[in-house]
Amino acid sequence: MSLGTRYHGRGKLHDSALAAPSTGVAIQNLNAANYALLTHVAVGDSALFTIDVSPDNDTWIEQGRYTALTTVGTAQLAGYFPFVRSRLITGYDAATATVWYTPGLA
Repeated sequence: MSLGTRYHGRGKLHDSALAAPSTGVAIQNLNAANYALLTHVAVGDSALFTIDVSPDNDTWIEQGRYTALTTVGTAQLAGYFPFVRSRLITGYDAATATVWYTPGLA
């Protein structure tokens, strides 16, 4: 699996070009603080996706499930997550989603 942005960079976890079900790229956040901002938007109708976290980029745990709509949505995540990725579970009426992750600065 390729890694996206390293450390403090804002990263795109999932691109709207990927249809459901699909997994986006992982972002490495080793020097990040214990909070982050999640930004998401759907293309088409609404889309259901998860945020998965990992201590080692090998074992993944679902952190939460979110719904992306056609208007931009945000969520604040609390916790230190060394690796983060998104999984698009389903897109209603073939909708897709774009998901960005911005880790807090340590």
